[in-house]
Amino acid sequence: MTFKVGVKQCEIVFIRPLDGFSVDRSSVRRQKPMGAQEIALTKKKKSSGSVRSKLSLSRTPAFDAGAEAELSAVSERSTTSSLSKSSYNEQFTRSREGHDAWTVNGEELGGCLKGPVFDVQTEPRLTLIDLREEERRLREETKAMTPITRIEVRCLREDIDIHDVKLKDEEQEGRLFGKPGSKERLLIARGVIREALLAEGLSVGQLIDDPYAEMTICDATIPILDQSS
Repeated sequence: MTFKVGVKQCEIVFIRPLDGFSVDRSSVRRQKPMGAQEIALTKKKKSSGSVRSKLSLSRTPAFDAGAEAELSAVSERSTTSSLSKSSYNEQFTRSREGHDAWTVNGEELGGCLKGPVFDVQTEPRLTLIDLREEERRLREETKAMTPITRIEVRCLREDIDIHDVKLKDEEQEGRLFGKPGSKERLLIARGVIREALLAEGLSVGQLIDDPYAEMTICDATIPILDQSS
């Protein structure tokens, strides 16, 4: 079987070391991802006023005789403001275990996430503070024990878009067993995804029965490098 998979939305979870480090809370990035779009909002305020006066028909103006005229004055003022709007609708949140996390979705990208979400060079998510004692730090450096963090990308079953499901040798299998419908194909594809995630050692729930089953679709181990020098 072959099929295509898209991720409509997911949660990117940062898992720091159990001890020896803390997160600089002031450094945590919130709601300002790469690729912000400038949206101009214009408000117009219109005001008008009228003045009534009498104009004389003689050479010398006289306000007690003559023709009546009404003059109106209209003023218009507009203000324009700009705001940043992310194509990924990024939101800072917390995972169920209390880890720092960011949710992103592809609603404005055609339904599924596409391309890089973060620019790691110019928009780091957060900064870690090294709380290790000097003796411990030197000992770990001597033994080349580089501390690490982890990133996990999680989503629910309903956040996965499975499409273009095709059977290999579909015509032959169709003659033998009858062609499976779209519902059956979807169940088979979910089973394939579940087995693939388990083979990678990733957590996965009951994808077959539970639309809100949570799964980890990828993870990465990141070494913590000393950037003080």
